[in-house]
Amino acid sequence: PGVVALYRPALDYLLIDLAHYNPDKLRGVRNLVALIAQMEQVERNEAIIDLVQQLRDLAQDNPELERTLTTWVGALIKRNVGKDFDLPQNIDLKGVKMQLEKRFQQWFREHEQKGLMRGREEGMAELLERALTKRFGPLPDNVKGKIHHASAAQLANWFDRALDVQRLDDVFMPDVH
Repeated sequence: PGVVALYRPALDYLLIDLAHYNPDKLRGVRNLVALIAQMEQVERNEAIIDLVQQLRDLAQDNPELERTLTTWVGALIKRNVGKDFDLPQNIDLKGVKMQLEKRFQQWFREHEQKGLMRGREEGMAELLERALTKRFGPLPDNVKGKIHHASAAQLANWFDRALDVQRLDDVFMPDVH
């Protein structure tokens, strides 16, 4: 009100709702806004790497734009991927792309290892359950639950015990050291 109203900013802006843009149509458009929209909607890690390269191509003659995009891409990835992804200072989009490729390979190997370990544990649990059923008859649900929530080391321990004990309950007795 009054004199202060003269100093109130009057800005025009355009609000773009990215959710209403079809990602397939955006892929054919080669401009910064379309690339940013695609980055916000990306679903696959491989697509992020390709989009970073396209951002780099668009910003190649504008160092300030590249720095801004580098900061934004780092923040976007940290927010969306939910992993530790800290970019070093003074990195450009080429460096971001290289970091992403390296990190995605690392994450893939980690997930693959976890999957293999989980599969191994599930297989061990099934074998133990079969062996115990054959030796002691049908297993109660609580025993099945205990077996399927155990670690690989615990399953191996129980399997070894199952060979020597006379009662099912003795398989699951705590270790005495």
